[in-house]
Amino acid sequence: MTVTLTIPDVDEVVVERLRIRAEAYGTTLEDEARAALCADVTSRAAKTPPMGNSHLIDRICRRFGALGGWEMPHVDRSSNRPLPAFD
Repeated sequence: MTVTLTIPDVDEVVVERLRIRAEAYGTTLEDEARAALCADVTSRAAKTPPMGNSHLIDRICRRFGALGGWEMPHVDRSSNRPLPAFD
C-alpha cells in the first residue's frame, strides 16, 4: 500500500540537510526523507513497544526508571522457628 504524506512547516534547516544528504548519496530529497523517517521509526520501535502491547511493570519502569531503584533489605529466612499449632 502506497501512502502519500504531506508535512507542512518543516524547518528550513532540516530540509536543507536532507537535500545535502540526498545530493551526497545521489538520491532525491523524497528518498532521503523516506529513509530518515523509516530509520527513526524502526529504531524507536525496537526501543519502546507501543503502550498497548507492554506489561504494567514495563510501563512503570519506563516512567520511573530515571528516579533510580530501591532494594529491599535482605531478610534471613533460614532460622527454623516453631510452627504455630492450630488446635
